[in-house]
Amino acid sequence: MRNRYGFVMFLGHGAILRRSCWQQVGGFPEVVSEDLAYAIAIREKGYYGTFAKDVTCFEEFPESVRSFRVRHVKWTRGTCEFLHHYGLDLLRSSRISWSETHPDAKGVQRFEWFAATVFAIGAVASFQIALFGIAIAYGLISVMHNSDWGRPGLQTLVWLPFSFIATGLALGGMGLFGMQAVFFGFGFHF
Repeated sequence: MRNRYGFVMFLGHGAILRRSCWQQVGGFPEVVSEDLAYAIAIREKGYYGTFAKDVTCFEEFPESVRSFRVRHVKWTRGTCEFLHHYGLDLLRSSRISWSETHPDAKGVQRFEWFAATVFAIGAVASFQIALFGIAIAYGLISVMHNSDWGRPGLQTLVWLPFSFIATGLALGGMGLFGMQAVFFGFGFHF
């Protein structure tokens, strides 16, 4: 599924690169997130990445919370630098599909509404309040494509899915202490 739809990202490790592709795009771009910039550059040339399910790669995990934070700050800054230098070119690209670069495409929005509906039905069918939070999140993503972030209440509204998910996790966690969540006189187990 990952290879057929969307963009297979090169994350800077655990990958095999063709020398001819690397040479064709002039090597790694001179930005902090060179892996992201390289992946976009080869997509611009018409190449596709492939995810190999049967290969396992390992990565060292940061030894401390500080190291973890430093790594993520670097990644975030690198992505911002990439978007600053290449963002408009990426959005205007004729070789990279709209679903990869244009989340506002109608097909993407239809998928988001479909996912919201599926999760809402699943929430009702299984009495899982956390799934209802995911349904709301997908619905909000689709609505927010054309909404102004400064609109009153919108920034508060995005916390609604998190509150449902957190409530579902909290109710499920009650089971660790031998308690059961009971609503409306029925023993709905989360």
